[in-house]
Amino acid sequence: MLEKTKTVLSLQRIHFSYRGGAIPVLAGVDLEVARGGWVTLVGPSGCGKTTLLKVACGLLRPARGRVLLAGEPVDPRGKVAYMPQHDTLLPWRTALGNLLLPAEVEGRPRKLARREALSLLSRFGLDAFANSYPGQLSGGMRQRVALIRTFLTEREVLLLDEPLSALDALTRAELRDWLRGIWEELGRTVVLVTHDVEEAVVLSDEVCVLSSRPARVLGRLAIPLPRPRDPTSSETSRLRGEVLACLRGGSHD
Repeated sequence: MLEKTKTVLSLQRIHFSYRGGAIPVLAGVDLEVARGGWVTLVGPSGCGKTTLLKVACGLLRPARGRVLLAGEPVDPRGKVAYMPQHDTLLPWRTALGNLLLPAEVEGRPRKLARREALSLLSRFGLDAFANSYPGQLSGGMRQRVALIRTFLTEREVLLLDEPLSALDALTRAELRDWLRGIWEELGRTVVLVTHDVEEAVVLSDEVCVLSSRPARVLGRLAIPLPRPRDPTSSETSRLRGEVLACLRGGSHD
């Protein structure tokens, strides 16, 4: 467990390029995330949001800049959880078997891990599918299993890369509410990437707007509304408009 500090994840002046500098992607991006908070990254397609998450979890090493956890510069590999855009469930393992993977990798007691996994499956309406394989699950069910698995890593910081993007509108709205509920219940710190500005406003404490590539931070907008939030309310619509205005302003740089 990370020490108790207000800021749990800090990215400082992150620069990154592909092909030995031929394709600059991140141009001095700063990001701070408070313990137990939720920050969402939005920006144009291809601007570097996924790259930033990969730097934050240690899959990519920045050309310049630092990643800090609880105020200390560290190699973040193995210290934060990262869920890529696709669910990456193992097709030869059941839903429960997939949920037990983090404990197996980390060497935690299987009996305790099984109890925790079954509890979460039950709590979120998937207990009847514990022994089903990924190919037998709907898209929404697969994403729930993948998200539960990410929470079961016991990492305090969770990096979620467009976990709802492949779902139909109704399933996405339902899963958005489910994701908020599990975050509130388990008290983790979340950094989310999404293209859906409404989703960002409904879920987040703060929205960080990135420019087109090479990405820099155009603005940070606090979302001071109580949860759960009505996506059709005037205040939510106003904040959504502010995020969109920031995005449009940066598109002309």
